[in-house]
Amino acid sequence: MTAALALANQGFPVHLVEQSNHLGGTLHDIYGTFEHPDLAQFTGGLIQEVEKHPNIKLYLETEISAIKGHVGKFHMALVKGGKQLEVSGGAIVVATARAKPRHPNSCMAAPRAS
Repeated sequence: MTAALALANQGFPVHLVEQSNHLGGTLHDIYGTFEHPDLAQFTGGLIQEVEKHPNIKLYLETEISAIKGHVGKFHMALVKGGKQLEVSGGAIVVATARAKPRHPNSCMAAPRAS
């Protein structure tokens, strides 16, 4: 979202594609960081900025089905609710979520068997 806002604030049109029905992804699973002790408030503000920005077209519950072209001239096919949409742009920024941890305390090293 910050990349989308940075480009949009410079005047570039942005197509933001989100597979789920809401923005924020794994930010909703984190309580705080050193920079943002209340991450929920920060995330909420970021989402509002993205949703209201005139240079950002938001596509929720949408998947990218094809990408063609080259730097400066990309064409993307999107699928939303069974409908095919076409968008174009000069650059692509990919953001993926982290994988869900296999163990509740995955940040801790598992004890080794002797």
